[in-house]
Amino acid sequence: MTEVCYNGSFAGFLRLFKEAVLTGAAPDRVRREGPVTLFDGDTDDGGFFVGFRTRFPEAADAVLHAWLSEFPIEPDILAYGAAVQRDPAAGADRGCAPAATVLEAAYKTAHETDRLRGFLRFAPSRSPGTDGVWLARCAPDHLALPCLAPHFSARFGASPWAVIDEKRALCLSRLGGEDAILRPLEESPFAEKPPPQEPGADPWEAIWCRYHRAITNETRRNPRLQRSFLPLRYWHYLPEMQAR
Repeated sequence: MTEVCYNGSFAGFLRLFKEAVLTGAAPDRVRREGPVTLFDGDTDDGGFFVGFRTRFPEAADAVLHAWLSEFPIEPDILAYGAAVQRDPAAGADRGCAPAATVLEAAYKTAHETDRLRGFLRFAPSRSPGTDGVWLARCAPDHLALPCLAPHFSARFGASPWAVIDEKRALCLSRLGGEDAILRPLEESPFAEKPPPQEPGADPWEAIWCRYHRAITNETRRNPRLQRSFLPLRYWHYLPEMQAR
């Protein structure tokens, strides 16, 4: 049985990925010696992954999204990459155990990303020195923040925005015309969390909640069906659900 370890960073994982793809062999166990992070270390192996993505774009997306799921499935991801290198058709073969595991994990991250595109609620930031910034907070099950950058960059245009992952203390922001940046929350302008706002203090939020109440058909309320589309873990961040 072969076992390898890495520091939990994507850069560290790419070193293992490159070796697995080039040798065609994946380790039996991968020990993660730190939390999953996109920081901590640079690597030239990122260029190798760019080349892999050029040849196998769908498989590369599956690798990235599966890793962002934070599930302890690194051996399966490495075996999947090696299998795709040998036979590109293996990338979609759910009859193969590594592929089934990777694609299922990738789906969960992508599904979380899709939900956040619709469920994030932005409001003017009240952190010091962040006037004019639209801010949303969340606590997703998976490390989905990096996947949100293209959508919200296009949606907000030149307007500055930020999304905070309170579960992982991360901040994705696009301020002052720069590209979207993911960084630790403590290194962002939003590190100091303002005190809770009184209900109704934000007039736009009050209008939104009033609209939500107006379009609700109480005779057709189905809590179980609602929770299947809108899980309870998101409700804390939705003003229209808090106002109920």
